[in-house]
Amino acid sequence: MSEANVAPIFHRQSLIEGWDQAKWSSVNALVIGDGNLSQHVSDALVGMGVKSLMMVGNRVTTGKPVVDGFLTYESPEGAMVVNACSELLQKVNGQVKVDSIPWSTRGALLETLVADADLVFETTNDRETKRRVLDYTKKHDKFLVSGASGKYKGAFWASPKDVDVFSSLHGNVQGGTPSLVISGFMVEEARKHVMRYSDNEPGPYQDVFWYNICSNSRFSEKDDYEMLDNPLSGKRILLGGAGALGMPVAIALMEYEMKKLGILDYESPDATNIARQTLYYDCIGKKKATSLREKVMRMNPGLDVKAHQKKLVAKKVEENEIAPNGIRSLGYDFAVRCFDNFAATVVLNTLKRPVIYGGTSYSTASVTAYVPGKTSCLDCTMHASMMAEDELDRDSCDNVPEPSIITTSKIAAGMMAGEALLVGAGMHENLLDGTIEYSTYEPMRVGTMIKRELCRCS
Repeated sequence: MSEANVAPIFHRQSLIEGWDQAKWSSVNALVIGDGNLSQHVSDALVGMGVKSLMMVGNRVTTGKPVVDGFLTYESPEGAMVVNACSELLQKVNGQVKVDSIPWSTRGALLETLVADADLVFETTNDRETKRRVLDYTKKHDKFLVSGASGKYKGAFWASPKDVDVFSSLHGNVQGGTPSLVISGFMVEEARKHVMRYSDNEPGPYQDVFWYNICSNSRFSEKDDYEMLDNPLSGKRILLGGAGALGMPVAIALMEYEMKKLGILDYESPDATNIARQTLYYDCIGKKKATSLREKVMRMNPGLDVKAHQKKLVAKKVEENEIAPNGIRSLGYDFAVRCFDNFAATVVLNTLKRPVIYGGTSYSTASVTAYVPGKTSCLDCTMHASMMAEDELDRDSCDNVPEPSIITTSKIAAGMMAGEALLVGAGMHENLLDGTIEYSTYEPMRVGTMIKRELCRCS
């Protein structure tokens, strides 16, 4: 498929060297389950443009998307969750055939569905379902990625050998934050099975992988400390950027009992954004800040959400700009930096308030948490001032030289939300003074770069 023939929704990812949209668009995917993990996996598959997607599950909506999952916000109480999700995802990307079957994930029908699929994603926290699906995929020689998610941790295994490794998550309610991270990993590992970028990219991960907010390393099943019951209680959080990172961060954080969420963004989405920013499918040409505010409030009507259609600058000149004094006057406790503008990052650094930073490319994701006096500042950790000086003269993330994709965005956004929970809970001693890194080219996929000395800027 030549770039000229690529649909606008796939334009950005078609710029990636080694990307083969025709190969990826020949995939028939089956997603088993209807919880948070299932919905994020399905969202990523539709955004990236598989040929077809089938979702299977038997939960009924309560009319509360914050409980039912973020893809159900357009559906009333009493609908089948998988039907609600598939109807929305079909609107997001008409290039993908999206179907659903309201059926028990333990039902015998699963074997037939597995036989017809190219990729199978098992996303439940149910041991019996996992065992059945593992047996079916072995019988039909299908590629399986099995995952599970709890409130603060999750795990996946591509081509699993058993399902007992997920035993600590069996029966748990799936949290949005670990589901974000694990979904990105699950689809990325499946993508490697279908389409690797180059011979230098390792194949699918061969062991169980854990992400855990309550682990000192973040990537261990073992809990090193306990999270507070309501880590964001009473907090006012500023979301800097409402794009490929800001949208999933907002979706993850909306579950918690924060006092206020502010969304700072002055841009509008276009058709080439939708593969990474799927919920803007009906917001082309509208402002991201107000559009995301509307979506989040439909998911969680009880949450106080404010839209700030402003550009963050060091010194205000135009009416649509906001400077540090303006940010301070809004009274936010800390910020989650989701835009890709380093000049604006430098401005956030001068506020001397906690900031969680995230960045992505098509193959990497990185997350850094800054708390004055506790961790090194963003300038010293990531050389924000130098990056701002070298930054390309551009007005939008659409012009970045290296495009990202929805999977790495979900990985970064989920890890950012996890660090935000620690900051909101005041658990600063559990933050990593450095950067959490992901790379699709690394055999272990993840690692941390730790700064050993606290910078004087803090």
